[in-house]
Amino acid sequence: MMLYLKRFKARMLLVTIICLSLALLMYNIFWNDPIHANPEFAKWQKIFDESNKPRGVFVAKNDSYDAIDHDDNVIDDPIDEPFISRVKQFKLNCSGIINGDAQVISETKIALHGSNKEVISSDYFITATKTCREFRKDFGYSNITVSDIEKEFPIAYILSVHHNVEQVEFLLRNIYSSQNLYCIHLDKKSTESFQDAIQYIARCFDNVMVSSKLENVVIGGPGRLKGEINCMRDLLNKDQQWKYAINLAGTDFPLKTKEEIVQHLKTLNGQNDIAGVEQFDESRTKYVHKMVGSSDNWVVAKTDELKQPPPLNISLYSGVEYYLASYKFVQHVVFDYLATSLLKWSLDTLFPEKTYWATLQRQQGTPGGTLDTTWRTMARIMKLKSTEGKYNPPCEGMYTGNVCVLGVEDLPYIANQDRLFAGKLDLYYDHYALYCMMERLAPSFRQMNKHIVADQQAIPRLLVDKPNEANNVINPGHEVVNPIRENNVVEVNL
Repeated sequence: MMLYLKRFKARMLLVTIICLSLALLMYNIFWNDPIHANPEFAKWQKIFDESNKPRGVFVAKNDSYDAIDHDDNVIDDPIDEPFISRVKQFKLNCSGIINGDAQVISETKIALHGSNKEVISSDYFITATKTCREFRKDFGYSNITVSDIEKEFPIAYILSVHHNVEQVEFLLRNIYSSQNLYCIHLDKKSTESFQDAIQYIARCFDNVMVSSKLENVVIGGPGRLKGEINCMRDLLNKDQQWKYAINLAGTDFPLKTKEEIVQHLKTLNGQNDIAGVEQFDESRTKYVHKMVGSSDNWVVAKTDELKQPPPLNISLYSGVEYYLASYKFVQHVVFDYLATSLLKWSLDTLFPEKTYWATLQRQQGTPGGTLDTTWRTMARIMKLKSTEGKYNPPCEGMYTGNVCVLGVEDLPYIANQDRLFAGKLDLYYDHYALYCMMERLAPSFRQMNKHIVADQQAIPRLLVDKPNEANNVINPGHEVVNPIRENNVVEVNL
C-alpha cells in the first residue's frame, strides 16, 4: 500500500511539473513574443481590452469606407506617440549636421550604429486607426496649420508605395494639409497587412484615398505608370479641384515647406515641369518587352519582336518619372486621344514612364507643355553612382544599385539643393537623417539657419541639357535610363 502511494505521489508530481512547463511555454509563445512585449502594443492592447464597445464603425459607402468616430468611445488615457518627439529623444544636433560640422556628423554616425531603430508594424497602425480622431490627434495631424497661400492653391499628391507603413505615414504627415488631395497607389504584390494598414490610415481622412485600381509594379514594367494614371482618374473624379499634381515615392521627402512648394508652383503659371531630351536610347522602345516569371519574382524581358511606330509617328523623348503637372495636363492625360493612344503604345516598352511623360509634354496642344528639351527639373534630387564626381558628390550613405540611400553625412549637400523633394531616405537605414530632414522644415530651425534656406540663388549648381552619349552618362539627379541587359532579361541598376 505504501509503495502504491509513493508511486501515485511521484506520478502526480510529474504531471504537475509537465503542466507547469506547458503553461510557461504557452505564456512565452503567446504573451512574451516580440510583438506582445512591445510596450506600445501592450498599451494599445490594454485600452482596447477595457471595453467590448467598438472604437470606430466602418460603413460601406460607394465601394469605399468612411470612418465614423463616436465620442462616447474615445479613450481619455494618453497614448505616447512614438514618432513626433524622436529628434529630441535622440538629442540630435541637426543644425550642426546640416551645416556640415565634421565632429557632429562623426558623433552622430557613432550614435546611429549604437542605436536600435524600433520597427513599427502594420498591425500597430491597424490598431492605432481604430479611432480616427485619436489617431489624428496622437500623430499630430490635428495640429497642422494651413496658411492662406496654401488654402488658395490646393495640390494633388500621388504616392507610389509598396512597403514600410511607418515611412509612408511619416511622409504623408510631413506633406499633409487639409485642402490638398492625396492618392496612394499600392503595389498589388505588397503584403496584405501593408495594404490593410494604408487603407485604415486613408479612411481616417476625407482627402486621402487609395487608388481604386491597383497594379503590379515591377522595375522597368508598366505598373507604376498605370498606377499613377489610375490615381489621376480618381483625383479628377473628386468634387474638389486642385492646381497641380506631384508624384512621389515612399522614400522621398520634402526639401521645402508646404508654403514654399506652393510659391514655386505658382511661378510655373500653368506650365508643367517635366524633364526630357530627344531620345538617345532607342532599345527601350524599339522592341516589345514583357513581364516574365512568377507573381513574387517578376522581371521585364526584351523580346525579338519589333515595336510598331508610335501613334501619328510622333518623335519620342527620354525623361524621368517625376513631374509637376498642371490640372489641365492631368485632364489631358486621362481624356485626350493622343495621350491615351501613346499610353497604350508605351505599356510594352522598357521604363514606359520615362518615355511617356517626356514625350507627351513636348507635343503640340499639350496643356502646359513645351518644345524645350532639358534634364533640369525642380521636382526631385538624388545622388547617383553613375554621375558621382560629375554632377553630384559621392554617396556617404549606401548605394542600392545606382541610387544612393542618403545618410546624415549627405545632408549638407542635399539641404543646399533648390529642388522640392529629395530621395532616397530610408527610415530603417538612417532614421537620424530623416528626422533631421523633418526638423529642418520647422520654423525654429529655419530661423536659426537662415544662411541655409534663404538665398538659394547663391548656390552653384550643375545644369546639363544633353546626355553624354559616349559613356551613357544620364540625367543628373535621377535614375539610370538605360539598364544593363543579359540574356534578354532586364537587370535594372536601382
